[in-house]
Amino acid sequence: RFFALHAGVLPGAIVLLLVAHIYLFRRHGLKAREPLRRPDAAFWPDQVLKDAVACLAVLATVLFLIILPRLTGDGGSFGADLGAPADGSEPYSAARPEWYFLFLFQFLKYFPGKTEIWGAIIIPSIAMGVIFLMPFIGRWKLGHRFNVGLLFALLGGAGLLTFLARSEDKGNAGYQAAVKSADAAQARVRVLADRSGIPPTGAVELLRNDPLTQGPKLFAQRCAGCHRYGGTDGLGNAPKGPQSASDLKGFASRSWIAGLLNPETVGSTNYFGGTKFAEGKMVKFVRKQVASYTPEQKAHLWKVIAALSAEAMLTDQTMQDEGNQAAIAEGRGFLRDEMRCTECHQFGKADEDATAPNLTKYGSKDWLRGVLQNPAHGDFYGERNDRMPAFGEKEIMSDLEINLVIDWLRGEWVKDTW
Repeated sequence: RFFALHAGVLPGAIVLLLVAHIYLFRRHGLKAREPLRRPDAAFWPDQVLKDAVACLAVLATVLFLIILPRLTGDGGSFGADLGAPADGSEPYSAARPEWYFLFLFQFLKYFPGKTEIWGAIIIPSIAMGVIFLMPFIGRWKLGHRFNVGLLFALLGGAGLLTFLARSEDKGNAGYQAAVKSADAAQARVRVLADRSGIPPTGAVELLRNDPLTQGPKLFAQRCAGCHRYGGTDGLGNAPKGPQSASDLKGFASRSWIAGLLNPETVGSTNYFGGTKFAEGKMVKFVRKQVASYTPEQKAHLWKVIAALSAEAMLTDQTMQDEGNQAAIAEGRGFLRDEMRCTECHQFGKADEDATAPNLTKYGSKDWLRGVLQNPAHGDFYGERNDRMPAFGEKEIMSDLEINLVIDWLRGEWVKDTW
């Protein structure tokens, strides 16, 4: 309704006002104050030229403000800034009015809570009332001086408040982080719209269903209390509490599994160090058995790592897996026999006596979905589950949220091709 009022009703009203103004001007003529300071002049071309020059000055000013972001190196684009679609369900700390309203935004900060009505309504209304009365005040003996002084006081106050608002924002780490996040969302939604267009449900759904956008947020909310992602909460921030579960960046990739089977890192907080499995069979096996491997066995270990990682079917690793099919096939055999992994794990076939997570399709979408549904399921940790809740079965996370986290962890999202 406000858009219709602004773009339809008000322009129409202005056109009618101009028509009435020109009609009355032509009917009654210009009534200049006596005595006349200069002789009469024709409207065309003298006054038209002056009006055209004034319009040109306004247009030049507007164009300058449009290209100002490029001139100052702020990275802005020409024209009005088109940010990501507004999402009422998400906090938006980067919200700020345009520069010409920043003074009022800053002014409102001095009226918290219930006193906000003074800064938003009462005091501005009084100021506008005084401005409205300026023509009448100017008739008094000192009225003109009062009007000029008030004008400069208002402009100076607005300028000072604008300067304070800018200064506070520059020193506000939370605001700067919000701006950076908003800029990233803006760039991301352009990529998504370029790839798949705008869905019938609106552009906001592009970001709501984007693993790259939502995955880190969900990880920070639901997982970062124990886990880490590259040492962070997934959003690049330092988590508040201590790490008590594995770091999931690159989970099930060759490098991640190599760290899991490394005697020096298997017991670190990036793997089992923060859990009750820190002194379990897996850690002991790696520290004793794997640590004593011969060079030949270490060569076999690399093939085991490749085979286990191939179970995840990671998109970013597809070409690598396709080029190592022979080594992967050998690695599956070493996993079952030489490394004796199937003494505890299931792999390739059902085993009711298995006491550790199933390695079949380890790290795949289905495997991860099963863990998040219920980590205490027999295919995973069973009764030995260490604190991890059943996100799916207890409806802590919806199916969509679970899939978004999984796709983000696996690196499966629309890639930026700009």
